[in-house]
Amino acid sequence: MFHFTLRNLFVFVLLITLSGKIAAQTGDGLVVLDVDKSRHVVTAYDQDQTIDLFHLKKGETYSFIVPPDNVLGSCIPDVSLFEPSAELLSVDVARHMITFRAKSSIAQVKLHYPCSWSPDDPPRHYVSISCVGCAIKYNEPSQADMAVLTVENAGAEELIREVFIGGNCFDVTNVTFSGAGEIGKFFNGLTNIGFETGMIMCSGSINVAPGPNNSDSAGGGGSGGGDPDLAGIAVGPLFDEAIVEFDFTPTQTPLTFRYAFASEEYCEYVQSSFNDVFGFFISGPGIPGGIQNLAVLPSTNTPITINTINHVTNPGFYTANTPLGLDNCETGGVCNCLPPQTPANGPASQELQYDGFTKQMIAVANVIPCSTYHIKLGIADVSDGLYDSAVFLKAGSFDGGGAASIDWLVDGQPDIDEVVEGCGTVELLIDRLGTNLSQPLPVSFTVTGTATTGVDYSPIPFTIVIPAGLDQVYFPVNIINDLIDEGAETIVITLNNPCSCLMPEETLTILDYHPLAPLADTITICGPAGVGTVGVTVEGGVEPYTYLWNTGSSDPEVSAFVSSSTNFTVTITDACGKTKTAIARIKVSPTPVAQIIPPGPQLCPGQTAEIPVNLLGKAPFELTVSLNGDPLDPIPNINGNSYTLIVDQPGLYQIFSVIDSFGCPGAGAGAVLVTESTLDLTGVVTNATCSNMNNGSINTTVVGGQGPYNYTWSGPTNISNIPDPV
Repeated sequence: MFHFTLRNLFVFVLLITLSGKIAAQTGDGLVVLDVDKSRHVVTAYDQDQTIDLFHLKKGETYSFIVPPDNVLGSCIPDVSLFEPSAELLSVDVARHMITFRAKSSIAQVKLHYPCSWSPDDPPRHYVSISCVGCAIKYNEPSQADMAVLTVENAGAEELIREVFIGGNCFDVTNVTFSGAGEIGKFFNGLTNIGFETGMIMCSGSINVAPGPNNSDSAGGGGSGGGDPDLAGIAVGPLFDEAIVEFDFTPTQTPLTFRYAFASEEYCEYVQSSFNDVFGFFISGPGIPGGIQNLAVLPSTNTPITINTINHVTNPGFYTANTPLGLDNCETGGVCNCLPPQTPANGPASQELQYDGFTKQMIAVANVIPCSTYHIKLGIADVSDGLYDSAVFLKAGSFDGGGAASIDWLVDGQPDIDEVVEGCGTVELLIDRLGTNLSQPLPVSFTVTGTATTGVDYSPIPFTIVIPAGLDQVYFPVNIINDLIDEGAETIVITLNNPCSCLMPEETLTILDYHPLAPLADTITICGPAGVGTVGVTVEGGVEPYTYLWNTGSSDPEVSAFVSSSTNFTVTITDACGKTKTAIARIKVSPTPVAQIIPPGPQLCPGQTAEIPVNLLGKAPFELTVSLNGDPLDPIPNINGNSYTLIVDQPGLYQIFSVIDSFGCPGAGAGAVLVTESTLDLTGVVTNATCSNMNNGSINTTVVGGQGPYNYTWSGPTNISNIPDPV
C-alpha cells in the first residue's frame, strides 16, 4: 500500500493546487497538451499504466521522464515505450527516462510501479515530456524597450578575465567551460536583476532571460549532467549543466563577489523535486574540508536553491516576478503574483523572463594572499531539463586583489619599459579595475629605484586619485637630461595593494643618450661602369632611425649606376629628433691588364727559364697562366706592376686570367713559346808547322742554344773561355 507522510501531504496539496497543469486523463490514457515541452500530473491508478501522448511531431525526438517525487518516494515507476508506436532511441534506468523518435502524432508510454496502493487513494505525480530538437521561441525586445535585459554569447576566457573579474587583474589560469547549458554577457540588468551588466550562466539557453515575462514555463534542453559537486546539493538527476572553472591567485583576503539567482521553477515548483541548483565551489589552502560552496544563505552553510529562497522560505531574499495572467498566477494559485504594471518597460516583469529571482547576494571566502585556488561556478536543472534557471554574476565584482593597476607609457606605448634622457614622453597610467565609477578611487604606491627624484626625473606623489566618472588617469613624468654618463637607472613603482602576486610593481629604465655615430659604406665596383649599392651603419642615438639621401631615397641603402667614382650624402634622424650626416662612396676600379713580354726563352735541360709579365691595375693581383691552353695554378698576392714568371716546361704560355685587389677580372695579352735548348758543336783544327811554333789553331762552330756561350777547354795548355783558341 502507498502511505502519506507530512511531507507527502505538503506536496500532494501542491499537486492539487496545480490542477490546471494536470493532463486530461481517462482510463489509462494521458492527453498531452499541444506544446513541444510540458510537465503534467498523472494519477497512478494501476501498477501498470499506459499513457497516450498526442500532438507529437513526426520525425522529432522526444524525452519522457518520471522525476523523483516526494509523494512516490521509492515507488518511482520504470518507463518503457510501446513499439511500434515510436522508435526507441535510449533508456536511462537511473533517471527513469526514455528517448524516442515519433513515427506519427501519437505514441504510447508504459509505467510500471514497484508499489501498490488503495484504489481509493492513488498517488499523483509529475511526468515530463520534451521535444529535444524542436526550435524554441525566445522574446526579441524591440529597440524601444531599451531597459529590457539583453544577452550576448561569449567565451569563458573573456567572461572570466574581462567581465567577471574586469581589467584582467591578478593571476588567472586554466579557464574552462563544460556542459550543455550556456554562458554569456548580460546588459541592462540594473532595473531587474539588480546589476547593470555582468556574466550570465544558464541551465539552457541564455536567450530565455530577456523579458517580458510572458510564460510560466520558459526553457528547453534536457541533456544530462553528472557534476559531483552539484549532485551533492541536488535532490534528483541533473540536466543542462553549465560549468566554468579556473585557477586564480588572490592578493588579498577575503575574496568576494556579487550574484543573483533566477528561475522559471519559481514559484509553483517550490518544495518539489524540480529544485534547480547552482554552486560556487572553491578549493585550495585553508579552505574548510578542502572544498567549500560559497553560494549559501548568509551566516549558514545552506545552499541557495529554489527550495531555500522563495516566497515562503526566506522571503526577504526573494523577488517575485510573475505578472497576473500567467497560469501560475490565476485565482487560487500558489505564487505571490504581481499586479498589472505600468509603464510597460518599467518593472522587472517586463524586462526579465524568469518568474522569480533572489536579491543581490555576496559570496565570501577567506583565502591566503598569493596562494593559488581553484573555483568552479556551476548551475543545473534538477529532475528534468524543461524550465531554465540562471545565475547572474556582477561585472567586476570578483574581488580578490587591488582595485587598480599601473603601467608605464613611453610615447603612449604600454609595452616599452625604457626611455632615453631627453627623448620621448613618459606617463604613469593608473587604471581602475572593476570598481564603482561613481566614486573617486585613491591609489597609493611606493616609489623606489636607482634614479634620483628631482635630479633624474620630476617628483611623483605617493597617492594619485582617479576622479569619479573616470576609469583611468595619466600622470606625466619628466625625464631630465642631465648630460652625465651614469649608466642605466631605474624608477620602480610598487602598488601598496597590488592586483597581481607575479607583477606587483612596474619598472622604468632610464638610459643615457649617446650621440649618433653613422658609418657610411665605401665600396668599389668593377669598371668601366656598373651598379653599386651603399648603406650606412648607425650607432648611438635612439631607434628607430630615418634616412634621407641626396638622391631623395628614404631607404637605409641606395643603389646607383655609375661610370666614375661618386659620393652619396645621407642624413640620419633618430627617434629623439637628433640628426647626423654621412657620406657613402662608390668607387669604379679600371679593368686590370696582364701582358706577357716576348720573346720566349729557351729552356736548358734541367734548368728553368724566366718570362717577364707587365701588370696594370690595383695590386695585389691574382694571375693565372695557361700552358698549351690548360690553366696552371693561380698565383696570388702579386704586388707591383711587374712579375717574372719562372717556368720549367717548354710550351706556349698565355695569360688565362687576372683579378685585381677589388676582385675585378681583367684582360690578358701576349704569348711566348718556350723551347728546349739543343747545342751542336763542330770545330776545325790547324796543326802548328813545327813543334816550337805556335801557329796552330782550333775554330769552333756552335749551332742551337742561345748565346752568349761559355767555353771550357781541357788539355796540357790552359785555354781561356774563347771559342777559337790559337
